[in-house]
Amino acid sequence: MKKTITILMINLLFFSCSSSDDSEGPQDNNTTFDIILTASSESVVIDELLTVNITSTSNITNIEGFANDQSISFNLQSDFGTGTTLYFSFDTLGNKTISVTAKNASGQESIKTISVDVERGNAIKINQLQINSFSDINNTWDPEFVDSDPNRLADVFFGIVKGKINPFEGGLNFQNWHTSIVKENQGDLTWDLSTENLYLDPNQLIRIGLADDDGGGISQDLLLGPPSYRELSFSEYIILAPSTVTVSDPSIDLEISLTLDWNN
Repeated sequence: MKKTITILMINLLFFSCSSSDDSEGPQDNNTTFDIILTASSESVVIDELLTVNITSTSNITNIEGFANDQSISFNLQSDFGTGTTLYFSFDTLGNKTISVTAKNASGQESIKTISVDVERGNAIKINQLQINSFSDINNTWDPEFVDSDPNRLADVFFGIVKGKINPFEGGLNFQNWHTSIVKENQGDLTWDLSTENLYLDPNQLIRIGLADDDGGGISQDLLLGPPSYRELSFSEYIILAPSTVTVSDPSIDLEISLTLDWNN
């Protein structure tokens, strides 16, 4: 009888130890998912490239985020491994906070933020745009109106696009930068942009388009494209830093003047 009790006690101790070992295994694998952000600099100038390296404790399957001024938002599902790099640039001044949320295959997420100060550097500021001429200016663009009706004239607006950084690839994609208000029946064709904070690295390329607004989301291209834009870089003007730069294309009677503020 004593031998039986001894055997039972040994068996109970054995199974007790085995149960404890099994429970510790999954706990070791259930590590907390976490990321670390490391920026290439604490301050950048307008349109300067900023890189942010992400490292994590396990493979990242999704990254999303935004800047506090709503100038940047991004979201991509992919196999990022345990580290990747994000790319940013800014065209407005001040302190920017970038919030990054990363997730792993288990659905765990880690949210971190990083801040950077954006300074002007040698960026120009576009203060005014004036359209001096375009094809068939002062003539009929809306033929439903008779020649004596001012409504026949173009309801003019312009748009500017510029290259913006793809956060995941680092390349530039042309995106809308500024769309003007419409000057009905041609108006004075001068737009004051001094409060729009249109800062630009003078080496950056921009594209300018003009259109006649016909309402309902329909417009006519005043540049008679394709192409429906004209490209402009201010790099050739850096040394002289003129207060006005003119874009012209005699083939379509186009002339546009931009008033600039230089920070040389």
